[in-house]
Amino acid sequence: MLRDVALSLAVLCVLFSEAYSQTGTIIGSVADSKIGDPIVGANVIVVEIKNMGTMSDINGRFKLAVPVGTYSLRISMLGYRAVVKTDVIVRTGSEIRVNVRINEMPLQLGRVTVSPDYFERV
Repeated sequence: MLRDVALSLAVLCVLFSEAYSQTGTIIGSVADSKIGDPIVGANVIVVEIKNMGTMSDINGRFKLAVPVGTYSLRISMLGYRAVVKTDVIVRTGSEIRVNVRINEMPLQLGRVTVSPDYFERV
């Protein structure tokens, strides 16, 4: 009798843990489109989830644990054109790979004037 109750509780714990752990993982990499070098520090944002994102590491790789669903990822980096990958489908307990190549975008800076007397006015 006690063994049956313990077995029933164990089965219920497994079922509830499965029900509440409906997550998957998005893994991938960000690279330069021309030369293929990894982009370090690129922002990878899940558009549909507020405050959900990460940055690519020294090898251009990233990893995000997210609830099951369909998402859009916005990948951006200063000096590069932002990319949005749509229809990223995350299933329970699975990993989906998203590899992105981004194009350089020259920065247009305003005019800068350097004058020698600025630091002399103390």
